Amino acid sequence: MSVRVNVSPSVQAGLRPPSLLDAPAHRRRQSVTGWLFVAPSLALNMVIVLVPAVATVVLSFTSWNGLSSPRFTGLDNYRMLLADPEFHTAIVDNLKWLCAYLVVPITLGFTTALFMSSLRRGGAVLRTLLFLPYVLPTVVTAQLWSMLLSPVNGVNTLLADVGIHAPIWLGNPSLTLWSVVAVDIWRFWGLVLVIMIGSMGKVDTQLVEAALIDGAGRFAVVRKIIIPQLRSTLALIVMLCLLWSFTAFDYVFVMTQGGPGYASQILATYMYSIAFQYNELGYAATLAVCLMVIALFVTIIYRFLRRGESQ
Repeated sequence: MSVRVNVSPSVQAGLRPPSLLDAPAHRRRQSVTGWLFVAPSLALNMVIVLVPAVATVVLSFTSWNGLSSPRFTGLDNYRMLLADPEFHTAIVDNLKWLCAYLVVPITLGFTTALFMSSLRRGGAVLRTLLFLPYVLPTVVTAQLWSMLLSPVNGVNTLLADVGIHAPIWLGNPSLTLWSVVAVDIWRFWGLVLVIMIGSMGKVDTQLVEAALIDGAGRFAVVRKIIIPQLRSTLALIVMLCLLWSFTAFDYVFVMTQGGPGYASQILATYMYSIAFQYNELGYAATLAVCLMVIALFVTIIYRFLRRGESQ
């Protein structure tokens, strides 16, 4: 015998899951809760990042020496920027830096990661030693390299002892920039190595072994199996290289300060000299806006690479 119980509609509504009663309202409450959690961090980022960025853009339309009141000049700073030969030199030097950054650290980091992924012992110690230059204080290492590349001691002394006449690394205009780039690559490529080694765990080893058993060469395995599986990591490293090659400052400033002449002048050091040596803060803000545009362009490239990967 079955017993039928009549339940009123109000009681039935109380028995339903809350998410089924008012799904849109529930989603709105979740959204508001999420924004409340994000609000402190968002407000802090707006104060630290957005407000100075907007102030820099506004300042780029003025002429200001840091003491008197800013004077609005419209697009004069941007016209002067396009006609500035020192700015053109700095852009070219940054592009040279970028080319070296896109080739040497990525090649060294990738090939060394392939080698170290097959090591059975000592891999952690070797990885730590190669990563160590990246965590050392930049000013300290820059000063040490300045002494090592000095014409009266360091590397030149060792080469002179074996009968080799070494060039003046930081005094020759044709070598100065590349000497500083080499030092920065010495610091940076350890980070690329660590990122690559961490991503090697994503590679399907069974697929690699099957390809080798089928007779595929190691170069073909790397090109057609390993690199496609590391595409997201390579895109990240390319973005870092693009950003850091245009925002490089510390090694150039400590080792050469953009000299001799303008042989190693890059955008960041040129902006520093314009702001704090010539006190032309409005024009320096224009250079800062140029760097912001480059960073935005790099971000768009990275998003495009990631979108291609998802597709």
